[in-house]
This record gives sequence, C-alpha cells and structure tokens, in this order.
Amino acid sequence: MTGNTKPRLGLVKTTDSSLDGLQDLFNPPRLSKPEMHLLLKPFFVLDRQGERFKPIEYVYSVVQDSKAITRRWWVEPHSQYGLPGPFDRDVTLAIYEIVNENYFAKSLPVPQVMPIGSLRDFAARMGIDPNSGKNRTAIKDSLKRLKNTLVDSEETFFDNKKKSYVSVSFRLLAGVGFVRESNGSGGKNEENFVIFDQVILSNLNSGYVSVIDLEAIQKLKTNIAKQLYTHLAYRFFVEAQDGDQCWVADYDWLTIHLGIKPQIELWRAKEQLEAAHEELKELGYISDYQWDQWRVLYRPGLVWKGEQLRRQRGGCRQVAMPVESLKRHDSAVQHSEPHDPLIPALAAFASGLSVGEERIKALGLTIEQAKILCTEKNIPLNNR
Repeated sequence: MTGNTKPRLGLVKTTDSSLDGLQDLFNPPRLSKPEMHLLLKPFFVLDRQGERFKPIEYVYSVVQDSKAITRRWWVEPHSQYGLPGPFDRDVTLAIYEIVNENYFAKSLPVPQVMPIGSLRDFAARMGIDPNSGKNRTAIKDSLKRLKNTLVDSEETFFDNKKKSYVSVSFRLLAGVGFVRESNGSGGKNEENFVIFDQVILSNLNSGYVSVIDLEAIQKLKTNIAKQLYTHLAYRFFVEAQDGDQCWVADYDWLTIHLGIKPQIELWRAKEQLEAAHEELKELGYISDYQWDQWRVLYRPGLVWKGEQLRRQRGGCRQVAMPVESLKRHDSAVQHSEPHDPLIPALAAFASGLSVGEERIKALGLTIEQAKILCTEKNIPLNNR
C-alpha cells in the first residue's frame, strides 16, 4: 500500500483543556489491570458494519535466532453471540477493575471464581445507567459472549510463568453465573460471578497485566479513541523504557488491532481516525500526532504523564509489565508483533522462504531495496 496524495502532517498542539486530566493528580486513580492479551491483540470489533460472525485471523512473522517464525492468532465467534464489540471491551475493563480493587490492591491472589457484585453496581462501574433493565441485560449477554468467544493461538500466547510463547486455546471466561439462577446442583446462585480461564488466571497472578486509568478512558466518547487509548497506555510505557518519546504505528497494524475496516485511500484513513485523534488530543492523552504516509507518530501528553505520577504517588506500581523492546537484535526474540508491515515480508525474504520474494515484489520493492531495508532493520540476510 502506498500513499496516493501528499501527506498532510497532522501536528497538533496540546490545548489548555489537557490540564483538566491532571486536576486529580494526587487522588487515588481508578485502575483496571487487565491480563494483556485480549486488550492488546485483535479481539474486539469496533466497526458498526463489521462482520461480527466472521473469525479474526492475524498472522505475523518475527525474527528469532536469525530465522523467520510465523505466529498465528485466531478468534472464533460464537454462532449466537458473535465477536465481542466495544460494549464487551468496557465490560472487560470493569471486570479487571474488580480484580485490581479486591485482589491486587490488597496483595491477594486472584481466585478462579470471582464475585462481581450486583449488576447495578457493575453498570455503575461502566458509567452507564445502573437502573436500566436494558443495561443489566446487555451486561449479562456480554459476559456470555466473553465466555463463548474462543481464541486459538499458535506460539502467540505469552505464558508469563514459562517466560515463553505457547500454543493454546482459551477464553477470557471459563464460566459465568448470575444470582437466583440455577447452579446446576439443584440450588440457586447467591451472587453474580465469573470464572477465569486457567491460562488467563495464571498470567494475572504472575503479574502479566497492563494498567488502564478508567477515569481517563470513560471520558472518551468514540470507540476508536477508547481502543486506541489501551494501546497508547501500554506502548508509551514500553517506549519510555527504551528511552523513546513517541510511538510509531503502521495504519494496517492499527486497523487490525482496533477492529476497524481498512481504507485503501490515505485521505479516508485520516478521516477514519480523525475523531479519535482529536479526542485524545483534547483529553491531553497525546500531545501531538503526525501522519507520515501510512504511518502515524504519537507523542504522549500531559494526562498520560500524569497517570504515571498518580500511580507512583498512590503506590500503584506498574505490575510486572514486560518491557518488550521494539529494537531487533540478531539473537533476541521479538516479543511484540511488528507495527511495520515490511517486517514479515523482509523476514521471509531474508530467510530465503519461497514466498519472500513474492511478498517483496507485492510491496513494490526490488531485491536490492529489500536487502538495504534488511540491513537498516537489523534483519540478517542469512540466505541472501
């Protein structure tokens, strides 16, 4: 994919309204601490016209021990409930606020069966009308959808205890239960609860979590902004550990991970993300953003920096978040999937895979150009 118009650099100045998010700097933040996979990998479909009953397949390559390794992430929708959408994302964040509030904050292990309180209280956590019967029904349906959405990963699920990628099939929730409904043993449930899938529970209790400020995310109105926020919260933290002050994301990567329809014209891509970008700028979560053809450069704003200060002052440390360096080294495993669409093609080309040259040519590159790019990106040309 190449740009068909001269890119308009969307450099945006932070407005005074960005300071609003720092007014509560010294107050304890409302934090959600989700297990990282389902918030940071393709799972939620945000487009209203999105195909909610079509599986999500995401295949990418990484370089490991000088070889191209293919990883696959597959999300299978339930025949009745379909794929999770933006409401399910908000339900997920509420679940993980309970995790943090009742367990992490008290240094307690997360149980496999976790009470979630009344559906009215749960709705209040989400910032929606707790007295609406429609909202309470939607929450129940969402929990069932999360229980029935299957993820199949091939060397794509990071097992934090083993410190390695594994192939595993899992769901966020292995089960759900609602008060006064049958418990399957001749009695009635006395409370609402969720049952975590074992692999999710293991990562939670070994600290493989992200940190989301619910007060910030609930101020956002557009679904794309909310989903982009979850990636920015993590990526800014990772880049800061590497000494970088920005995050660069490829548009194709964003469409996959935000669950939105890819556009083939650059001006439409900019238009598609404009509302989310402007909202995040107005909130002060990003100080500016800049299009460079089909890539977007994001810089953290005062509100993101304020979140870090609030967590430090409130004793809310970043729980064992793995710093997944985006800089590639010859012998290192690249733990996070690449943002650059060239990486999989270059890795296949460098390793001499049969599809390598085809993918290079499809991207409009010559063999010599591909070799130069491999050198620039530290991808060894072992078979070239």
